[in-house]
Amino acid sequence: MGNYKRYLSSFLILYAFLCTQGIAMEPTTPEIVLEGTRILGKSGSIAFRSIASGDDATIAEIASQCEFKEGFPANPTTWAQNFITRQEKGNPYSGLVLESPEGKGFLCFGRMPTLDYDPKFTDIIETYLSFGITRLINPEEEDKYAKSNIARVDNRGLGLILPILPESLGEESRREALKIGFSVFQFLKTQGFTLPIETTVPARLIGLFHPDDALVPFFESVGFQTIKKEGFSGYYDKPRVMVHRELQ
Repeated sequence: MGNYKRYLSSFLILYAFLCTQGIAMEPTTPEIVLEGTRILGKSGSIAFRSIASGDDATIAEIASQCEFKEGFPANPTTWAQNFITRQEKGNPYSGLVLESPEGKGFLCFGRMPTLDYDPKFTDIIETYLSFGITRLINPEEEDKYAKSNIARVDNRGLGLILPILPESLGEESRREALKIGFSVFQFLKTQGFTLPIETTVPARLIGLFHPDDALVPFFESVGFQTIKKEGFSGYYDKPRVMVHRELQ
């Protein structure tokens, strides 16, 4: 017992020292298992798995529990059925159902198109150019943002995440959920899975949110950066900010 107390005391002293020096303790790394194209895993108190048949009603219920619904689909049940179909066809960039002692959540995965934007959407086009996902074929072209003057770089695509996380999950669980989302997206890229529709390789993960959405600072706290541009309203004809993080 004496040795245990000494070890505990030493650990607490070391922990206090690290905190005062501003050195973060090693974060929790989600445990991820791949079964075919299905994801299973755990991180902290949250268990997660790929969306499956029968989850549409569950996801509609999760969405109904959220207080801030800006950006949510008009019909969550039909929306969820589309992701179930994608998963059943073998593309794991579908979504994750989360379960914790506090309740359930859902992370929707997808892709954001990066080509064929009308030249008037300058802020969107310039953002994709800055990400290195697209390039100008002729930088000296008079109408340089014309659709015909923009090409994809290699086979790079843009991943998209939309979290459906009720406030009842609490702040720490919602942050953990966002870390899970990024980790699974990175895992799927490492495993060689390509994004739906385009079959591109995700170079970066983004989310688009109303400026007042409480999830924006949560994303920032887990390594995402935020871009605020007036032109992002061109996505949905509503104010939007973008959170983004590079995938390795």
